[in-house]
Amino acid sequence: MDPTDPRDRRRPGRQALVGGAAAVTIVAAGVGWAVLRLDGSSSDGRPRPLSLKTDSQALVATGMARIVGRRLYAGSDPISADLAAGERLQPEIAASLVPLAVREDAVTDVVVYSTWRSSAPDLPAGAATRPEPVTVGRPSIRVWRGVGGTDDLVADGAYAPAVGPNGVIAYAKGVAAERRTDGPYLARIAVGSLDSSSTSWWTTTPGRYVPVAWAGSQLLAYVIGEDDSLELQAFSGPDSSRTLMRSATLIAVSPDGTQVAVAERQGTISLVDVESGGIADAVGLRGTGDGPDPGVVRPGGGWRGTRIVASTARGLVVLDTAPTLHVAAFHPSTKAMPGGISEPQFVNDDTVIGTARLPDGTSTATPPETRAPTALVVCTLSASSCARGSIGPTTFAWRQWVTNWSR
Repeated sequence: MDPTDPRDRRRPGRQALVGGAAAVTIVAAGVGWAVLRLDGSSSDGRPRPLSLKTDSQALVATGMARIVGRRLYAGSDPISADLAAGERLQPEIAASLVPLAVREDAVTDVVVYSTWRSSAPDLPAGAATRPEPVTVGRPSIRVWRGVGGTDDLVADGAYAPAVGPNGVIAYAKGVAAERRTDGPYLARIAVGSLDSSSTSWWTTTPGRYVPVAWAGSQLLAYVIGEDDSLELQAFSGPDSSRTLMRSATLIAVSPDGTQVAVAERQGTISLVDVESGGIADAVGLRGTGDGPDPGVVRPGGGWRGTRIVASTARGLVVLDTAPTLHVAAFHPSTKAMPGGISEPQFVNDDTVIGTARLPDGTSTATPPETRAPTALVVCTLSASSCARGSIGPTTFAWRQWVTNWSR
């Protein structure tokens, strides 16, 4: 590869969490630039911060499935018993890069999700750290098949499921079922179908792979380097892959599956053609205009029509791909949402859903939890307003929308 190839924009690597703890753009298709300026800005042209109110009815109105704790909901009604009893839904493998659960879009009540069974020993009396090496846990992938259906194991010792629109599933299958602390968790990519137990290997040599989404028949996956840098690759079959971008994370896949929006650490967002690997367009987020710096874009976002919504710790960034890629609006976060909104996804042209971290002290848990609470949110772009549901008595319930990044 030519050293000037834009795919080789080397930057300090993201601290990818393979074995660590458990992310976007939104726009209204067909809405003009002037309207977007009004939607995302105050009357003097400055960005309008996102307000936050408590309104659980806004969550019900979306009609989207969601996970709260270990229970699956559709609208306001629980539609499953506890999922994977005895296992945590928060995965320990690549959890910051992939969704906790995805739906098979053709069958809306089929949900594929990740679990984690911890086996880390308790600390010896008086010890500050655990003795090395130790086994810390075992990931697995399961599928829940609707009300009155089953909750079945798909793969043991596996993580990062990516489900395509036609029911194809890809995941990383560990060389060893359990993760240990004396080395990286090596895996191979397996591809199969939710309706069949047979699978095929798409990588012969084990590595640090993280499947993330399908773009048509192409599987998008991260390859994590020895320095924890990320390389986004497209796989077209067994041992057939090409690099889309180095040191970059996936924001979203275009509605027709032909392009992906990726974010680089230096603040550039690029549109990459999946088939050729060429860069179709790019825009820088930093150092433009007099507005605030949106910050580093996180993985996981949405693409609807010509619009993309992306998330940073400082707010929501809205981009438009027409006539060329540009930043259409920026909605800053407020003190009510200090961490911004994670994994925003479109419900319709003017509505996006996501998960927001709330300020410390918001939880009513007794005793107080050590982690900041999270809540499901529904944001209306035209009003720069987000509604959240109840955060409940404990912060340990996992709140997450169940969507599908594949196209």
